[in-house]
Amino acid sequence: MQVMVENDLIIMYSSFGYGVLRNTIVKDKMMKWYKKSLCSINERQCHGGAGLCEIFCGDDPSEVFNIKQIGGYHHITNLDVYRKPIHQQFLKDFVGIHRFSREMDDQIGVTIPAMMEQSMRNDGKMRVVNENKAYNLDLMIAHHGHYDDRQNKKVAPRNPNALYNKFAESDPTLKDRCQSFL
Repeated sequence: MQVMVENDLIIMYSSFGYGVLRNTIVKDKMMKWYKKSLCSINERQCHGGAGLCEIFCGDDPSEVFNIKQIGGYHHITNLDVYRKPIHQQFLKDFVGIHRFSREMDDQIGVTIPAMMEQSMRNDGKMRVVNENKAYNLDLMIAHHGHYDDRQNKKVAPRNPNALYNKFAESDPTLKDRCQSFL
């Protein structure tokens, strides 16, 4: 949390590219509320840091609308940003009547406002960052068999008993804390 506050970040994420949005209805909704629309997002060096860079749609009708998403399994968000009226209006319109749709879900719901806010601040600073690449935070969060969504990292145990057995000897309090779960 200290990193978030000290650097005035919008979102700090572990994973990017978890799903792709291609529904051009969302493009129209971004235009309605933000007066511009993302066409894609790249993870690379931009705004002076390691994070996500917004690419806005131009006037080219052949332009591909293909927005990769921040992974939903772990991110830390600055809720003051998401509470801003412009983002709330967009999100209400974005979800519409599809409250439980996988297409209009939390992953793209945190991605679009974060990218738009970074762009609106227009201060050249990276505000949407990968926690490991930007700040060398190695949180070792297991998801889909990998730690911190890095394919080259040691494979994480996929079931609770395997995870428990891996750490049981090194932490004598683990049995008491995990017994009801296991």
